[in-house]
Parts: sequence; C-alpha cells; structure tokens
Amino acid sequence: MSGFELKYPPVAVFFVCALLIVVLALLFPDFGMSGGDPWASALASLVGALGVVLGLTGVVQFRLNRTTVHPQHPERVAALVTDGVYAFTRNPMYLGLALLLVAFGLCYLLHLAGVLGTAAFVFWMNRFQIAPEERAMRDKFGATYDEYCRRVRRWI
Repeated sequence: MSGFELKYPPVAVFFVCALLIVVLALLFPDFGMSGGDPWASALASLVGALGVVLGLTGVVQFRLNRTTVHPQHPERVAALVTDGVYAFTRNPMYLGLALLLVAFGLCYLLHLAGVLGTAAFVFWMNRFQIAPEERAMRDKFGATYDEYCRRVRRWI
C-alpha cells in the first residue's frame, strides 16, 4: 500500500483540484474559452446540479443500507450497495465531485484548466482512493463484488 492511499479525504482532493483550476486559469488566461455565452452559466448549473444529486444519492443509499460513508476506512463497510444509482456507477459520490469540477472549470470559468483539474482528480481517485477501496471490497465480498464490477463501470 502506497503512503498516499486512503490518506486524504476525497473532498480535500476535490478542493485542491478546484484550487489548481483557479491557479492555472490565472497563470494562463490565454487558455480561456470565449465568454459571454448566456448558456455557459446554465450549463454549469445543470452539470453541477447533476454532480450534487449523484453524490447525495450515493450518500443516502449508503445510509439506507447502514454502511459507512467514511472513505478512509473501507474495511468498515457493512453492505455491498448495488442498487439505485450504484446500478449505473460504482462511485457516484466521486463522479459527483468530478462533475462539480467540470461545471466549475469548463462551464463556469470557461477555462481549459477545468480539464486538467478534473483529470488530476480522476487520476488521484483511481490510484489512491478507489483502487484500495476495491481491494477491501474484494476481500470482504469476494465473487459477489467481482460480478458487480463486471456489470457496473467504475465511473460511467
């Protein structure tokens, strides 16, 4: 296990990536997209709202199944949640955060830094959060988890 695995809460990684987007947008203003489009704000709101709904739905489903939402302790999981939003994505909470980064960087700030910030978030989550979570789920739920992984994609 790497020294970074499960060490930083996903929300903290989200805020670091959002800050990265802002810093890159300030340092490289020429990579901004043309502004003034009245649909950009509406698109940012729509993508952001989708992210919030996905994330909150994931949390609610974990609560309804009486399992932990604590991302740094996947070994404490009490149930494998595979219904509802989890029938479409194995990580709706992380997908929701990624959509919020897209909404912020690309749709609200209209800057290509949104791509880099979101890509950094997805890379970090895949390597240092999701991979160790998947190992813990495989250890706890075995073939049932493997079958779930074959049916449902990690992100979308």
